[in-house]
Amino acid sequence: MLVFVYICTEIGKEGEVAEELKRLPEVKEIHGALGEHDIIIKLEEKDLQSIEKVVMKRIRSLKGITSTRTVITFPI
Repeated sequence: MLVFVYICTEIGKEGEVAEELKRLPEVKEIHGALGEHDIIIKLEEKDLQSIEKVVMKRIRSLKGITSTRTVITFPI
C-alpha cells in the first residue's frame, strides 16, 4: 500500500523532524512543503495494521510534530 503522510511541525522544527524521519526505515521519501503542511512523506506498507503502527506509534511520537494527515492510495 502506498501512503502519503502530510505533517505539520512546530515553527522552526522542520529540519529536526526531517532528520528523525530519515532514520525510520519505513519512510521511503521525504519532501519539504510550503502551505498548510511542512513535510510530506511517502510510506510503503503491506496492510492497514502496519500503517497504523508506523503512523501512530513511530511518526506521531516524534518531538516537533503537531499534526498529521494520512492518505492511503490505490492504483487506478
